[in-house]
Amino acid sequence: METKSRAGTAGAGEVKASPGRGYWGPCQERVAGAAVRGAGEMRLFAANWPRRYHLVMHPAPPTTRYQGSKRKLLPWLDQCLEHVPVGCALDMMSGTATVSHHLKAQGWTVLANDYLRANHLAATALVENSHVVLDDTDLETILGPARRPHPRFIEETFDGFYFTTSENQWLDRTVANISALSADVKSDSARYKQSIAIHALGQAALMKRPFNLFHRKNLYLRTADVPRRFGNKVTWETPFPVLFRRIVSQINGAVFSNGHEHHAFHYRAELLPTNDAVTMLYIDPPYFAPGRHDRRTRDYRFMYHFLEGLCDYSRWPGEIDWSSQCLSLVPDHKEADPYSCDYRFLESVYIEWLDTLL
Repeated sequence: METKSRAGTAGAGEVKASPGRGYWGPCQERVAGAAVRGAGEMRLFAANWPRRYHLVMHPAPPTTRYQGSKRKLLPWLDQCLEHVPVGCALDMMSGTATVSHHLKAQGWTVLANDYLRANHLAATALVENSHVVLDDTDLETILGPARRPHPRFIEETFDGFYFTTSENQWLDRTVANISALSADVKSDSARYKQSIAIHALGQAALMKRPFNLFHRKNLYLRTADVPRRFGNKVTWETPFPVLFRRIVSQINGAVFSNGHEHHAFHYRAELLPTNDAVTMLYIDPPYFAPGRHDRRTRDYRFMYHFLEGLCDYSRWPGEIDWSSQCLSLVPDHKEADPYSCDYRFLESVYIEWLDTLL
């Protein structure tokens, strides 16, 4: 069979990616000629495959346009962790939870933390959640007509900023419909369903944005009638409901249980309590900004402020910095640039967690 020859030709220590399906990676079990389905994954075996290159099938993390995603580096991460015993992993700055989701698929107990609300909901939907998905009834509720009168905050506030008028109206209505999910299902399921829906909504919004960011008022880049040499125009003009359904399908396919209980946290990294159960600490801080002499990272809360607003729609009006050109959020801490970090901060994190890990 084809997969047998591919596995058999892998070089020593090599891990090969199989996009959208799973990863070629280390596997400790050896079951001759069997297919074994565990919690949230399926392992395929053949009697004469090399022991370290059995095909491990597990749900791949959804794609994302988020800056700094490590999705393409997951096979390399497997190599780095090849000899690390599986235990409890803390992803301190989890972003869109790509690495946390992958560690979960590899059998780890995962604690995912991120200070941004949008990223916390991503980890809630993809890591902490092990069973709940959005079904057709949920999608009808979310994408259908408004179930009750709702605010038009996005339409009235961001006219001409990021999306067209009709798209702004759709966003207002969809956020209201997502909040209505809590009236139809039990509380725990509602929390996971809403996390999936808001995460999918944010990812759809990123896909329709030039540069996949909200750092500039630049809708004109989408709407200008000029010759174009790139393919983003097609995605920009794809209707929101089509993108939303596509992303929800990816998220639903990525929900699984590995038999452990996982948690998503919403702390500033330096305030995250230590945990004696953690055996591995994974830190992926924001990119350090080029040209800055204070050696601080980019401010992701500024670049993704619109996503943060979608996550807490009712409080959004009171958090906007109305003097900013892109209507970003005001800092809720006194120190400057509180959502980025510097080398001294990272050093303090290592010292804080050193005793816990050793």
